[in-house]
Formats: sequence, C-alpha cells, structure tokens
Amino acid sequence: LLSSSAAVLYILGGDRPVYYGAQDVSLSPLGEKEATAAGQYLKQFHLDLIVASPLKRAVFGAKEVLKLQQHYNNNNDDDDDDN
Repeated sequence: LLSSSAAVLYILGGDRPVYYGAQDVSLSPLGEKEATAAGQYLKQFHLDLIVASPLKRAVFGAKEVLKLQQHYNNNNDDDDDDN
C-alpha cells in the first residue's frame, strides 16, 4: 500500500456451507490453503498490524500472514544494529 495511505484489509474464508459463527472449529484443508495463499499475496505489503479473533481458524490465518511479514521485521532489526 502507498506510504501516504491507510487501509483496512479483511480476510474472510468460507468454503463450508455451514455458518459456524463463534464455534471454535479449525479450517478445512481448503481453508488452510486459502489462508496460506492470502499470506503469500499480502507478503508484498508491509502490514503494521494484524488482528484476529481468538478462534482457531482466525489465529491460523493470522499466523500465515504474520510469518510472511517477518522479512519486514528482520530488515528493521538489521538497521538497528548499525546504530
């Protein structure tokens, strides 16, 4: 995203024909693949904040996005070593 802009991105999945709401069910194998694909897509953006509900499926998706954001944190850590 552009440095002078702000955006809120929502990542939603829904490969199951049932509405689970607050039930804490895991993602299906397809849902896991979609969460990983979302992380791959979002890797191109430097995200300042990732927020998820405490439900297993939301935490899984957030972790997939977060682990591909680590390169931004690692680059910042390297800069700190020079100071």
